[in-house]
Amino acid sequence: MCPAFMVLLAVAPVAASAPVPKGAKRADYFPLAVGHRWEYTGDNPHTTEVTGEEVSADGKTIDFTVKMTGTDGGVLTRVFRRSDEGVQLIRNGTGDKLNEPFRAPVTFLPLTLKVKDKWQRVFDTGTPPTITYAFEVRPAEQVKVNGQTYTATPVKYYADKAGGGRAGTTWYADGYGIVKDTGASYEGASELKAFTMGK
Repeated sequence: MCPAFMVLLAVAPVAASAPVPKGAKRADYFPLAVGHRWEYTGDNPHTTEVTGEEVSADGKTIDFTVKMTGTDGGVLTRVFRRSDEGVQLIRNGTGDKLNEPFRAPVTFLPLTLKVKDKWQRVFDTGTPPTITYAFEVRPAEQVKVNGQTYTATPVKYYADKAGGGRAGTTWYADGYGIVKDTGASYEGASELKAFTMGK
């Protein structure tokens, strides 16, 4: 199994050469719907697909099951929770086996991305080490990946000592999600090759 998959890792329109997919909502930098599928090239080529969803009893949150599959067949499974506050990471695991939930939901991405906004992701499973990443939003810019040009919002990130002191940038495009990462995260450098809308 690919080691990179074992550990985690203002409205900006998409440029004319890469139109917003039909049905995609504006200012949705982490689109989630069953059947959505991303294909990435880079250090660790992989596909990411939303395979399930569960709506809370009060209808205020939706939990999405997302599976990342490497070229070696290794699978990282994550559960993301979407609400009016944004997207949180609830738990992860391998294959069909999920670990216990994080002690506190991890803020994966806020509802909006405004320049200079900051937040943290704290990965606390109850077993050391607890890893913290700090994030800061930068101004939107044009980024070209695999022959497509997107207007994307770069988000700088920095890991603490427990996270190896890594630093990098992830670019988010409205209606597409992550289109590029510099490779300082555990998944390595990656660029979006294809995105297929689900339901």
